[in-house]
Formats: sequence, C-alpha cells, structure tokens
Amino acid sequence: PLSDSFGRRKIFIIGLVIFSLGNLSSSLAFSAESLIVSQFIQGTGQTVGYVVGIAMVRDLYSREAFSKVMSLIHMVVASAPALAPIIG
Repeated sequence: PLSDSFGRRKIFIIGLVIFSLGNLSSSLAFSAESLIVSQFIQGTGQTVGYVVGIAMVRDLYSREAFSKVMSLIHMVVASAPALAPIIG
C-alpha cells in the first residue's frame, strides 16, 4: 500500500537505504544482540525490495505473462545460492 500511495521508486529507495544501514550495522556489530538487531533491520529492507519488485512486475505484465516472469525470477533466486560459490 505504501508503494501505491507514494510511488514505487521512493519506497524502493527507502528499502535500499534500510538494507544498507542493516549491512553497515551488521559489519560494526559489537555483540550477538546487536548483530541480531542489525540482521532484522537488513531483512526488513530486503523484504521491501522484494515486495516492491513483485508489484512492479505485476504492473508491467498481464496475468499470463506475470506468472511466467515470476517463475523465472523465483528460479534465478533459488539457484543463486548454488551458483554464487562457483562464480565468486
């Protein structure tokens, strides 16, 4: 609903900033508790990006094309952890 009200780009950028702050605070964590809080902040920002991404795909494609594009996106996301060590 926020991305419908304020625009997808603004909310996406806010989510990216939240994710970046979570990354920064995770790298500077001084205890396990602060790391857990930082990871929660990071996950919140990541979720904003995912949800807004789905909304953008829904805006761009018809119902049939949406399901095809989303299945492709989920396939790439699911295979990324397996391919990352090979690429990196």
